[in-house]
Amino acid sequence: MTAAEFSIALAYLGLSNADAADLLQVTPHTIRHWIKGRYVVPEGVERQLEEMVAETDVEVAVLVAKLAGGKVDELTVFGDSAAARAAHPDWSRPWSAGWHQLVVARAVRQAPWSVRVVYSNG
Repeated sequence: MTAAEFSIALAYLGLSNADAADLLQVTPHTIRHWIKGRYVVPEGVERQLEEMVAETDVEVAVLVAKLAGGKVDELTVFGDSAAARAAHPDWSRPWSAGWHQLVVARAVRQAPWSVRVVYSNG
C-alpha cells in the first residue's frame, strides 16, 4: 500500500489521523509517517483498512435498505465520538463520529426520498 493509497483509505473512511491511530492502535505520529511515505504501511494494517472499508460499505448498504424500506425518516448524527459509540454499542469497532457522519451522508445520497438528518442532543 502506497502512502497515497493509505491516505485515500482514511479519507474514504472519514477518519482523522487521531481516529485512525485509535482504530489501528498506533500513535498519530505513525499515521503521519505512513501518510508522508516515511514508513512503509505494514501488510497487517493494509488488511485492517480493507476490512474497515468493507464494513463501512456494509453499514451504508444496511442503512440504504432501511431508508428504502421506509423504516427510517430521520437519522441522528453525533458531534463527538464518545456519544456516537455510546449510542451504537453494536458497532464492530470503536468508530468515530466522523465515520458515522460519512456513513449517513452516503446512505442519504442514495435514499429514494428526502431524509431528515439531525444532531444528537446528547
